[in-house]
Amino acid sequence: MIFARYKELALLVCVGLTMIILELVRRKKLGVRYSLVWLGVTVSMGVISLWDGLLDLIRRSIGAVNPSSTLFFLGILFSLVILLHFSIRISEYSQQIRLLAKELGLLRERLERRDRGEGPPSGGS
Repeated sequence: MIFARYKELALLVCVGLTMIILELVRRKKLGVRYSLVWLGVTVSMGVISLWDGLLDLIRRSIGAVNPSSTLFFLGILFSLVILLHFSIRISEYSQQIRLLAKELGLLRERLERRDRGEGPPSGGS
């Protein structure tokens, strides 16, 4: 009886998260690329909460003692994957910002030379 309540609560949380994610996408606060990741998480949560033996199967396969420790392990694993993904994105964006800053500096220099009446530099275009 108590176990059924936990299932209901887990499904309610999954539905609630799905609605929040869709609303964030609708308001353009969350990109579609990232919403797919979060929708995948909510679907996984729903599958684990509906399929009685799945969490126990995962628990036995990783050698955990308690189902709760299995959930914490999966949560930490997911967090590490997300952190790695965002670290990669930050590195890519840092490189793009550096390149754009260099291009902006070159464009400002060209504008300043044009405003002063100077021609293009002797080796450039």
